[in-house]
Amino acid sequence: MNVLYRRDLVYMLISGTVQETYGLLHYMEEGEKMDKALLSLNEVCEYTGWGKTKAREILKRKNSNFTVRLGNRLYVNKKLFDDYLEKCAKYHIPI
Repeated sequence: MNVLYRRDLVYMLISGTVQETYGLLHYMEEGEKMDKALLSLNEVCEYTGWGKTKAREILKRKNSNFTVRLGNRLYVNKKLFDDYLEKCAKYHIPI
């Protein structure tokens, strides 16, 4: 049985073709799914396979519309974050 990890999905979103990306997203919709609307920094790291430093750097960008700041904590709107990753994969935008 093949197991698809979230970091593999993100890697495919970044470097794969659009057809492969949509196939993986379809697989993820049928399989395991995180139901939370907001993800903490640690959950973003687990979801993407990125380190905390890289995740913080991306979340602190001025143009990130998926970042939610509650006090000093950074959270990610999962739906907007997924849309951002899809856009980066589709148009080959470096993250």
